Amino acid sequence: GEAKVTVHTCDVSDEAQVMAFAREVSEQHVTKGRKVALFNNAGTNASVSITGDRAAWERCFNICWSGVYYMTRAFMPMLLESSNGYIVNTSSVCGFWASVGFLQSPHTSYSAAKFAVKGFTEALIGDLKLNAPHVRAAIVMPGHVGTSIAANSMGAELTDAKIAEMRSEAVKKKLAVERMRGSVDYEKMEKMGSLRTFLNDLSSVSDEKLRQNHKKMTAGFFSGGT
Repeated sequence: GEAKVTVHTCDVSDEAQVMAFAREVSEQHVTKGRKVALFNNAGTNASVSITGDRAAWERCFNICWSGVYYMTRAFMPMLLESSNGYIVNTSSVCGFWASVGFLQSPHTSYSAAKFAVKGFTEALIGDLKLNAPHVRAAIVMPGHVGTSIAANSMGAELTDAKIAEMRSEAVKKKLAVERMRGSVDYEKMEKMGSLRTFLNDLSSVSDEKLRQNHKKMTAGFFSGGT
């Protein structure tokens, strides 16, 4: 049959707007007994230093973390009444390790939020398995991608010339794509379509290393040792 598509505007950092968004969706779409997917992908990297403006710091944190929490809460009733539900949350490799931006901008609130999203989603997987097994959760851990997120996030503070420079091919080449075995040719990987695979592999390797260390640290505790 024909798919029904509706468009809504919502600031995910504002819980009242999120609740209104969820009500609109529930009124305009049938979700009971159907497959329902929630993709929490809204974000910004307009992070500032903890020594800077508090409102700006919390704005970034609230979009990247609180938005995920508010949306999950607001849409949970629809997910619970679905035949199969899926929650996909976007974190970042900054959820594995904190870093600064490629323009040496602080990522304090951004990294903290992405760590929160990762931890929340992993806990959510176990929670749903016990209390709502027909609803599942997953997390996406992307690295640097050739989009205009930096320019879009900081546009109000940058000149038109600077934004153009950031979007240029020269800057794309200089983006701090994670290095595993020496330098990575960003453009070449992008054209080959292998960048996504590289980033996914990098996240998998990072995740596995973290879990191996976690197993070593907790082995004694869970086995009853000291």
